[in-house]
Parts: sequence; C-alpha cells; structure tokens
Amino acid sequence: MRKGITIFGFTIAWYGIIIAIGMVIAVIIAIYNAKKRGLKADDIFLLALYVIPIAVIGARLYYVAFAERT
Repeated sequence: MRKGITIFGFTIAWYGIIIAIGMVIAVIIAIYNAKKRGLKADDIFLLALYVIPIAVIGARLYYVAFAERT
C-alpha cells in the first residue's frame, strides 16, 4: 500500500492530505455560518490564515516535547 503521493520529489502522506481537506472544509463551513449571521467572510478567512499555522506549529511542539524517546 502506498503511503502517499509524490509531487516534485516530495512525498505527501495520506493522513496529511486528509487533515488538509478537513481544514478547508472547516473554513468553508465557518464562512457559510458567518454569512448566515451577518458577519464578514473575509474576517473568518483572515482568522483561519493565522490560526491554522499556529495550530500546526503548536501540535508539533507538543509532540516534540512529550513524545517518548527510545
């Protein structure tokens, strides 16, 4: 079984693709709900541009700090 797809020599794991798709769907749903409530979609998109990279970096730092070392 393949572990992912290769683009320009870089292998992208399937779990990474699934997580990225989930993030995109979450932003789309948040923008839809914001429009329903009278908020600006640009504000939600801008918030996502800040929050998603910070969340990824934070998750990686947590993993590095608390992973068992063998």
